[in-house]
Amino acid sequence: MLISGDVSEDTHLAAYVESDFLAAGTTSNSRESNSYVPRLRQGYGTVVFDRIGFHILAGQAWSLLTTNTNGIVPRSEQIPPTIEHQFVPGFNWTRSPQARFVEKFSDAVSAGVSFETPQALFPLAPFAAPTGVNVSNPGDSAGFLNATTTYSNDLIPDTIGKFAFDPGWGHYELKGLARLFTDRANGRTHETWGYGVGGAATLPIVPKYLDLQISGLVGDGIGRYGTTLFPDVALSANNSLVAIPAAQGLLGLVGHPWPGTDVYVYGGWEHAERAGARSVAGYGSPTLINTGCNIEGSTVCAAETKDIRQLTGGIWQDLFNGPYGRGAAGLQGSYTVRQAFNGIGGAPNTNQGIVFVSFRYFPFWFQIEEKARRREP
Repeated sequence: MLISGDVSEDTHLAAYVESDFLAAGTTSNSRESNSYVPRLRQGYGTVVFDRIGFHILAGQAWSLLTTNTNGIVPRSEQIPPTIEHQFVPGFNWTRSPQARFVEKFSDAVSAGVSFETPQALFPLAPFAAPTGVNVSNPGDSAGFLNATTTYSNDLIPDTIGKFAFDPGWGHYELKGLARLFTDRANGRTHETWGYGVGGAATLPIVPKYLDLQISGLVGDGIGRYGTTLFPDVALSANNSLVAIPAAQGLLGLVGHPWPGTDVYVYGGWEHAERAGARSVAGYGSPTLINTGCNIEGSTVCAAETKDIRQLTGGIWQDLFNGPYGRGAAGLQGSYTVRQAFNGIGGAPNTNQGIVFVSFRYFPFWFQIEEKARRREP
């Protein structure tokens, strides 16, 4: 639902809400997207001042780190059109509460900064914090946070900056991320900074028919902003936090060979390095026991993930598009490879192929498209 109005010729207000029921019940959390029931995907307000090219966004929206299709404009995010709702490894995103400030210097150059709700990700089991070390806490059952999951101890928002360039052929972005992680150990607070730098480009190889999409992010403590949710931090031998070095990349081709048909293929990769103590308090420790990882039913497998790679492709085809809305059918196939760190017993890996099918119906699609084409309100 979008509501908009003009205060004057220069000042414009809007409010946007997007919700669904694709939530996770008792496992809902705030790590990458708001997954509480019912799920709030986006809910924000904007103020735009045309004369000075300045706009403000406040509320829950796609992260500023997510690539746009033009400028830095809400609802112009470049989202992979996959059936899989977790998208593709290497795609950088969250949907989180934020305060965003953007200056449009010209039709070709925009810059923005966003202060976004933080949430640090720690490794899954066998990771364990030593006694007396507090890295996160469960939600309050009497409050609004899920009491069956945990939330990190955060002092300041994640800060993201972006420059966007639209020179006339293609769209280009430079991005930066700063984060502060904290833990509490034996009466002392430890603080560790994380950072990320990256970029993105959308190249219209065949204008209106075929786009090449490239994006990447490297840094320390950036796991939350990748679709596979690698951990951000682990613990050192002295119980202070260590930001995990990581890299994420995505390459895609999206085509529109004829009206009503969209095809896509993506290759994505996310990688993390060893960090922290050589024990279950660190990440990727060579002392972890992996001897049972390739034995079905074994519980002797402490392997932690080093790489995830995926190749995926699909098609969307309109079945009808008219006065009664739009119906579309989708088909997607993906092949994913997961590689663990080397430990006692080797470096296990696994792979999986998945086929997705989908049918979607948009009741008001035709009317909205027709009004946009005729420039009706």
